[in-house]
Amino acid sequence: YYTINDKSSGTNTQKSKNLETNIGSGYRYTFVAKEKFYLSLGLMASFGYLNTHLTTRMPGGNIKTNQDNLIFRWNGTTGIGYNGSRFYTGLYANVSGAQYKQEYTTAINFETKVFYHIFFGIRLEAPEYLKRFMDNAKKKFP
Repeated sequence: YYTINDKSSGTNTQKSKNLETNIGSGYRYTFVAKEKFYLSLGLMASFGYLNTHLTTRMPGGNIKTNQDNLIFRWNGTTGIGYNGSRFYTGLYANVSGAQYKQEYTTAINFETKVFYHIFFGIRLEAPEYLKRFMDNAKKKFP
């Protein structure tokens, strides 16, 4: 569920409330070399339903419409990294897209997004109270 509310000008603006439900499948593979280096690839595709309640604000009053659209989404991920005992690092790239034809119109919405994620981390010893808590939890829930 998400909303988009355009208030860029006083008139002729729009607000949409959207409910999207998808089902799909995907595959991800991670290749590990020398127990510390890895390369990961993944693909996913899904089909779904997008219901949109649209309010168009006009000088003469609001116009409300409703649309039911079938949507196709896809996602691709690739990553490379190092996972050592004291520190870890990596770089991931994610590309995703969606496409659907708007009901009652000839418009086709299509979007593609690309994200990059770089990370560095250091593993520290856990504080003693946290170690005791986790040890007790492991005893209760083996």
